[in-house]
Amino acid sequence: MDPPLIPSVMTSQDHSLIVAAASGEDERAEATPPSSGIGLRGLLSLFVGMALVALSIWYVRSDSRYQAAENLSAAARIVLERAAVPVDASQIAEAAARGLTSVLDPYSSFLSPDEYESFTEQTEGEYVGIGAEITARDGAIIVYNVFPLSPAADVFIRPGDRIVAIDGESTAGLLPARVVQRIKGPAGAEVTITVQSPGGAPRTVHLARRTVAVNVFPIVGITRSGVAYIRWTQFTTGSGDRLAALVEDLLVDRPIGIVLDLRGNPGGLLDEAVSAAGVFLPAGTPVCRLVGRNAATTTELVTEAPTSSYQGPLVVIQDASTASASEVLVGAFRDASRSLVIGRRSFGKGWVQTVAPLGSMGALRLSTARYATPGGSMVGDPRLARAQYDSILDGFTPGGTGLDPDVDLPAPLVGPWESEFLKAGLFSDYVAVNADDWSAAGAEDSTYLLDALTRWRDSLGLYPSGPGMMLMSRVKLERDSSNPSPLRDSILSTLVSTMSEDGDLLFRREGRHLLRRLWEERLLSVSDADPGELEAMIEFDTDLAVARDLIEQPERYRLLLENARAGDHANVVSR
Repeated sequence: MDPPLIPSVMTSQDHSLIVAAASGEDERAEATPPSSGIGLRGLLSLFVGMALVALSIWYVRSDSRYQAAENLSAAARIVLERAAVPVDASQIAEAAARGLTSVLDPYSSFLSPDEYESFTEQTEGEYVGIGAEITARDGAIIVYNVFPLSPAADVFIRPGDRIVAIDGESTAGLLPARVVQRIKGPAGAEVTITVQSPGGAPRTVHLARRTVAVNVFPIVGITRSGVAYIRWTQFTTGSGDRLAALVEDLLVDRPIGIVLDLRGNPGGLLDEAVSAAGVFLPAGTPVCRLVGRNAATTTELVTEAPTSSYQGPLVVIQDASTASASEVLVGAFRDASRSLVIGRRSFGKGWVQTVAPLGSMGALRLSTARYATPGGSMVGDPRLARAQYDSILDGFTPGGTGLDPDVDLPAPLVGPWESEFLKAGLFSDYVAVNADDWSAAGAEDSTYLLDALTRWRDSLGLYPSGPGMMLMSRVKLERDSSNPSPLRDSILSTLVSTMSEDGDLLFRREGRHLLRRLWEERLLSVSDADPGELEAMIEFDTDLAVARDLIEQPERYRLLLENARAGDHANVVSR
C-alpha cells in the first residue's frame, strides 16, 4: 500500500515551521492586534493541526521503510563517533549510496561528483578542454579522436599521435583518467602538451582550453546516386534539433532516400528521441509508453509539430549495441511503418533513468520506469523485470527483449589482421600520416589502397594474432637477435617465407573488411564527406551496401516494408 500524500522526509526546518504555525508563533502573529482569546473555532483548528502533525510523524516512524532509513542513519553516526579508524562522513555517504543502488536494477547507480560531471558533459554534448579523446596502448597515451574546430585540431594534433608529456611532466605509466585530469581545466587557461606523431620527433604545443562541442553526427553526406547518409552516435542535448537541420540541408540536394545509422549508439536523453521521431513522423504520433511502478504512472509520449518536410524512403541500421533512446526511436519508426529497420537485434535496454542531484555529494541515477513501443512491446531483458510489472501490464507484450530488424543481416566477422590493426590503432595512424596526400577518390582505388596498406604493415613489421602468425613473429625475432648459424637460419628463413605467404593470403581475404575500416577512418577525419569517399565506405560495408540497394530499388523497399508490417521478416546473405 502506498503512503498518503504527506512528506516522506521531514527536515528539522520543515518541522519547526509546522510547530510555529500551529502554536501561533510566527512573524505574522506579531503584526496582528492582540486578542482576548482564540475562540472555539481557533482551538478546534489548533487541535486538528497538531493531530495531523502527530499523525504524519507516527506514519513516517511506523512505516518499516523509513525505520530502515533511520537505522541506516544511526549506523552512520555510530561509525563516525566510535570507529577506531576515523573515516570521513562523505566516504560513508558515498559507500552507503553505492550500496543502496547495488540492490536495484543494473542501470541504477550512484554518481560521484567527478562521475556526475562526466555524465553531464556526455548528455550536454560539450565540455571544456582541448577536444581530443585518448586511450592507453602499450603503456603510452594515444589520441584516437580529435574534434573539428577544437584547440587540438588548431595545432594539428591527429589520431594516432602520442601524448608524451603535459606541462613538462611525463605521461608514462599514467592511466587515461589521470591524463584527462591534467589536461582539463578552466576555459581560457593554457596547457602545454608534448606530442609525437607516428615516425616523427616529439613536438611541444601550447593550447588554450575552451568549450568543445562533441560531434554526435560524425559522418553526414550524400552519394553521387542521391543516397543520403547520417551516422548518429549519441542522443545528447539538442541532437534532435540538429538532426532536423541536417535533414533539411540534405534535402537541398534532393536525396532519393535517407540511411540513418544507429549502430553502436548507446542512447542518451529520452526527450531527444521524441524530438528525433518528430523529424520523420506527423505530429501526435506515439513514440513510446513509459510504465512506472504502478498502472497509474503509465505515460504516452508523442511527437510534436514536424520539424522536417521529408517524406521519402528511410532505412535505419541497428546492431547489438543499439540501445536505450536509440531503441525508442527505432520502435517508433517500426510501429508507424515509417522505415525499414535492417541489421541485427538491438541491445534491449528497456529502463528509463532519472538523475537526482545530491548537492556536493554527486547524484543518484535511478531507474524510474520501463518503456514499451507504441504497439505495446516491452523492451529489455525479462529477467530484469520485477513481478509487479506482470500484474499491471494490461495490453502490453509480456517480458521483453531487444528489437528485431525487418531485414536480418549477419554480424560482421573480425579477422586476425583487422583485429590486429584495430588493437594497434593502425587504421587511424595510416589516415593521419597520409591525410595531406590522400589520393584515393573512391571504391575504384581499392587495389591501390590495399597495396599501400600492405606496405604500411610491412614497414612496421606487424603480424596478426593467431598461433601461426605469433610463431612467425617469434621466429623472426630470434633470427634477428641470435648468433648466426647457417643451418638454423636456412630453416627459419623457409618457415618465415611460408608463414609470410599465408599471412599475405589471409590479408587479401580480409581486404574488404580492411578497406571498410580505412574508408571509415578517412571520413571520420574530415569535416565534410566527399560523395566518392562516402560511396567507397558504403561499398565495403555490408550493412550500408544493403541499405543503399534498398533505397536505390524503391519497389523492393516498398514490398519489404509491407511484408515487415505483416510480420514477414527477411534474411539477407552476407556479400
